[in-house]
Amino acid sequence: MKGFTKTRKAGLVFVVMTLLVAVLAACSGGGQDAANSPPAGSGGENGGGNTAAGKTVNGVDLSKHVNLKMYLLGDKPADGDAVLAELNKLIGRDLNATLSIEYLPWSDWQQKYPLILASGENVDLIYTSDWALYQQEAAKGAFVEVTDDILKKYMPLTAEKQNKISLDQGRLNGKLYFVPRSDATYTGESAVLIRGDLREKYGLPPLKSTDDLENYYKSVAANEKSIFPLANSLDNSAKSITFSQPRNNVTVYTTMIGVGEFSYLYDKNKPFSVDQVSYNFFQPDYPAWAKKMKQWADAGYWSKNALVNKTETRDAFENGTSASMVWNIGTVGASADKVLKEHPEWKPEIYDVTPNSIKQLGLYTNDGMAVAYTSQNVERSFMLLDKLKFDKDYNQLFIYGVKGKHWIPEGDDKYKPGPDYDKYKGGQNGTWGVNNQEDSLTLVGENKAVAQLQKEWEPKTVHPITEGFKFDPTKVKSELATFTSLEAKYGPLLDLGLAGDVDKTLAEFKDQAMKAGFEKIDKELKTQLEAYIKTKQQ
Repeated sequence: MKGFTKTRKAGLVFVVMTLLVAVLAACSGGGQDAANSPPAGSGGENGGGNTAAGKTVNGVDLSKHVNLKMYLLGDKPADGDAVLAELNKLIGRDLNATLSIEYLPWSDWQQKYPLILASGENVDLIYTSDWALYQQEAAKGAFVEVTDDILKKYMPLTAEKQNKISLDQGRLNGKLYFVPRSDATYTGESAVLIRGDLREKYGLPPLKSTDDLENYYKSVAANEKSIFPLANSLDNSAKSITFSQPRNNVTVYTTMIGVGEFSYLYDKNKPFSVDQVSYNFFQPDYPAWAKKMKQWADAGYWSKNALVNKTETRDAFENGTSASMVWNIGTVGASADKVLKEHPEWKPEIYDVTPNSIKQLGLYTNDGMAVAYTSQNVERSFMLLDKLKFDKDYNQLFIYGVKGKHWIPEGDDKYKPGPDYDKYKGGQNGTWGVNNQEDSLTLVGENKAVAQLQKEWEPKTVHPITEGFKFDPTKVKSELATFTSLEAKYGPLLDLGLAGDVDKTLAEFKDQAMKAGFEKIDKELKTQLEAYIKTKQQ
């Protein structure tokens, strides 16, 4: 999803995790099947006028006009009505329907969303996702189950083109209640952005490894007294490229966003076992890595005050107080583009310093669309969703706005801003639920290095069997609360190399964690993970 802040999203992840137990319990209930089946008699009785008598599509009678209502998250774009008017020309022509769109502003969407679905209001389509109440509302029976028959009959384009992995990721106890987006991006993979002018100044070659990055940091720390090599902070952005990615680390659960993780080392030739999963801080090679970070901290690669640093690495790089930033490829690319415009003499350069590691995509279930159980037009709703997802005219109009007005095509896969671009910016209008790889466009001017890296990563991309696992912390809630407090105390100190004695601090952390019930947390995690793996192997 675009246009959503890191902090806000982390908070939402926490909310989702704390509510997950009720979801899973409810999903296993026997009444779920009936609750999420299409309501009897659905199929369009509310529209009034008969504008296309006898019209059928794929055997579905469309003779009666219907009105459809969709809910999206976010603020309504200035030209939202103008785009909807154009979209309704297509919908009227093809589906004999008219769409209206309601927006739930960021300020109070979490309160309004469940109330709307519980009120009985006639809602046809609604945005949902892992972080936007999918599990909770599906458990209540708020969404119509997306069966294979529905896909074949009402969503033939989706049945043909939708990534099958995305459908599996969206299943709850084997059943699907929304259709996830059909593209996934490398939101979890980190790249490095550096000052090319400084690299050249000190006669260093282009970066190919973390050793090359360390040499760059060493030169900057020794010669550029007003600039830190990296404006590190609590979450130690360098951890991903120095600890996780080089080891082909697969995370299955994160206790604190950006700090503590349970993970295992990916090996395509070795069958997965839950016994492989362990807590990062207690893994055998963690102490050596923590001592390496202490060397970097002692060498001045980041501030001794990193624990209280409130300036994000991105802001520090863009304002010239740091010589690098580490972030996901999209954010790194955007920052590089900004620097290129404002300080072209810095010569921003993007690198993957772990080129031999596996690559992992973010989950498809980060965005999606569902048909609400209260819909009086289930068939037509699924048919419209099918077109929004995979009919190019629908998809690009819905996401990017009116061609020539909001965007101007450049070749087959790029676009440049139109005269009214600011009134309907592509991908920033709550439309993420219908994203697909095939029809997506790249804004002209986006950094070429980003596209090149993504192309190089495609053959290295894996989908571990643990992908999509969600831990229910309810049974270890009290232990987890104490444990995460300890993690907040010791984790950043160790990760940032600011602990005076790494071995002593780590031993103290482990001792306190065991007393806080760490083993119970670890056991519960593996029990749930094992059950999850069994469902995927069926």
